[in-house]
Amino acid sequence: MWNKKTFLTFSGPVQVPGVTLPAGTYTFKLADLTGNRHVVQIFDKDEKKIYTTILAIPDQRLEPSDKPVVLFSERPAGTPQAIKAWFYPGETIGNEFVYPKSQAIRIAKATHQIGPRGGRRHDTPPLTR
Repeated sequence: MWNKKTFLTFSGPVQVPGVTLPAGTYTFKLADLTGNRHVVQIFDKDEKKIYTTILAIPDQRLEPSDKPVVLFSERPAGTPQAIKAWFYPGETIGNEFVYPKSQAIRIAKATHQIGPRGGRRHDTPPLTR
């Protein structure tokens, strides 16, 4: 499916750039924009209400999954999970969500991470090869 339409159900609230979605089922799909394949739209299950349109950047996984994959940023207990990336079934290239700077800084401070895109945790040594 060209627009990667996917139904995702969350048992609790989740954060996406600019909005917190309550528990429920949502339709995630790519916007029909010429030249940019990384603009994600999130609708209610019936696609009658749009919650947000998100600018995303390509993200990559080593192995494809036969089911949709949603990656979450680390969050403190008691706060909504923040969706970091969404991958369509069978694909290794997905969409990493780009959060507004102010929201990204709040997430980074709450999780003791460096920088808006996550970075490494203060208590984790850097990876070496």
